[in-house]
Amino acid sequence: MASAAFHGIVAGPGNDILAMSPITSSWGLRLMATGTDIDALIGQLWDHRTRGRARARLAELQSVAAVKIEALAQNHDAPENTRWAAIALLGQWQHQPAVATLLDIAKREVHLRGEAVRALQRITGKEIEEDMAAWEKALAGETAEPEAAPVKAGAPGSLEARMLTLFQQALKTVASKVQWEEAGYIYARVELGESRKQQILVTFNEKDGDGQPLAMFYTECGQAARQALDVITRRNATVHCGGFLVETDESGGKKVVMRHKTLVRDLNETAVREIVLTMAREADSVEYELTQSDHI
Repeated sequence: MASAAFHGIVAGPGNDILAMSPITSSWGLRLMATGTDIDALIGQLWDHRTRGRARARLAELQSVAAVKIEALAQNHDAPENTRWAAIALLGQWQHQPAVATLLDIAKREVHLRGEAVRALQRITGKEIEEDMAAWEKALAGETAEPEAAPVKAGAPGSLEARMLTLFQQALKTVASKVQWEEAGYIYARVELGESRKQQILVTFNEKDGDGQPLAMFYTECGQAARQALDVITRRNATVHCGGFLVETDESGGKKVVMRHKTLVRDLNETAVREIVLTMAREADSVEYELTQSDHI
C-alpha cells in the first residue's frame, strides 16, 4: 500500500473550508487502498502480463476491494477478460454476498456462464453444472445478501456509537447499507434509483480550532478525465454543500472526490439525510458527466 498522503486541489471560489492538508490518519491511508490503489490494480486485470500480480495484491485487500470487484463483474462496458478475472476473484475469495450477482451473470450472459458457475460452486460448495434452473432452485432463499456481524462503533454512549445510531435512523429509507467499518468510519450505500448508487464515508476523528468534533463526509466520483477541472469548477459554483476536488497520489493518478465537513453538534436526522442525499446525488451526477457510468 502506498504510504504517501493525498493532497486536495480545490476548484472554484469560496471553498477555503475544503483546503486539504495531507491526510496522515490511518483512515486516509485506508482510503488510498479503497480508491487509487484498487482502481489501478483493477486496470491491470485485462492484461495477462499483469493479471497475476494484480489478483494477488487484490486478494490482500479483499475486505475493501470486494465491493468494487463485484461491481466490475457486472459492468457491461468493461472488457470481457477483465470481467472474467473479477468473477474468478469472487469465487476465489468465496465472497458470499456476490451469489446473487453471479447467478444473474450465469443466467443472462452465456459467454461468462462457465466462470460464473465455477465461482458459484466455490462459494456454495454445490456441485451443479451449467443448469440454471437447478441453480435457481438450489439457491432459492440464499441469494439475499447475508447480514454480517456488525462492527461495534466504540463503547455504548461513545460519539461513534451515537453517530452510527443517528445515521442508521436518518438513512433507513434511502440507504441499503449503513454500518461502521473497522478502519474507523461510517459507510453508507445510498440508492439513487435506476440501479445507480453512491458510497458515502464519514469520519469523526478531527476537531475544529475550538476543539469541537467535526463530521467529515467523503465520496468519490471516478477518475479525473481531461475535462475534470472545467466540470468541477462549474459544479462548485452551484453546489449545495461541500465541494468537488481533484486529489493526487504519489503515483500521479488523479480522481475527483467530494468533501464536506460540519460540526457534529449540528447533526440531527434531518441534517444527516439532507447532507448525504445532496452529496450522493451531486457526486453521482458529476461521475456520470465524467465517465458516463456508475462505479459505485
